[in-house]
This record gives sequence, structure tokens and C-alpha cells, in this order.
Amino acid sequence: MKKILIIILSMMMVVLSFVGCSTENEKEAENSDSQREYTIIDTQKVQEALNDSSFVLVDTRLNDAFNGWKLDGVSRGGRIKGAVDFSANWLKVKNKNKETILDEALETKGIIKDKNIILYDVNGSDSKEVANYLKEKGFNNLYIYDLNKWAGNTNLPMEKYKNYKLIA
Repeated sequence: MKKILIIILSMMMVVLSFVGCSTENEKEAENSDSQREYTIIDTQKVQEALNDSSFVLVDTRLNDAFNGWKLDGVSRGGRIKGAVDFSANWLKVKNKNKETILDEALETKGIIKDKNIILYDVNGSDSKEVANYLKEKGFNNLYIYDLNKWAGNTNLPMEKYKNYKLIA
């Protein structure tokens, strides 16, 4: 009888520990969703932003994609007209003056704290990486857009540099 009681209590402890773990994971997921540092927007919002000077449209992909190459499975190469580039790859560069250089790039491209910043990519991670970086620098009005939606609609214009294939 004593062995059965010990087995039952052991099983209950195991079950309760799993329930406790799942509750913690659910709480963590809720907290990360409630603390999201950006808003996901649709194509209509991007189109409206193109005519609103309080917005800056930022291409966070590789510079080659911004210039015109079709990369990462996107249906059309290039960028949304009026976008500036600030590649997520720039954040990975090892340089003793990296922060100064990045700050200058942000300012030169008009990516400043009092603007609404739309960050776009096609892989679902570059924009979030740049959004996290900007959030750490005190930016608050951050929006994420999936460029696949724009590139997939041939009625929406995209631009590329005329001789982008010659850029080394």
C-alpha cells in the first residue's frame, strides 16, 4: 500500500511540474505579444504612408535586393519607390565606430525618432531585427510590412537602379 501511495504521489508531482512549465511558457508568450515593439501593417497602410511626410519607408533587406536583384524568392526585384535602405546586415558589421556610422546612416536617410518608420523585408526577420535595434535607440513608431505582398501585385510600382547588375 505504501508503494502505491508513493507511486501515485510521484506521478502527481510529475504531472503538476509539466502543468507548471506550460503555464510559465504561456505567460512568457503572452508577455512577448503584449510588449511587441512594432505593428504589422498591410499594403493599404503603406500606400497611404507614401503620401504622408510623417512616414519613412525603410528596406531592411540586403543592399543587392534594394538595388534591383530578385533575392529570397521575391517575385519582382527592386524596392518600393521612395524607400531608403538600412540593411539588417549592417547591424552585424564589426567596426569600432559602428554605432557612430549607423547613427549617421539613420540621420542621413531621414530615419529619426519623430517619424513613423515602416520597415519591410521578405524573410520575416530582417525588419524585426532592425525594429529591435531602433527600439533600443528610443524609436517608438515602428511598423513592419511584408514586401512579398507588394511585389506580388504587378499593379504596384517597384523601382530599381537602371544598371544595378553592374554594381559590384
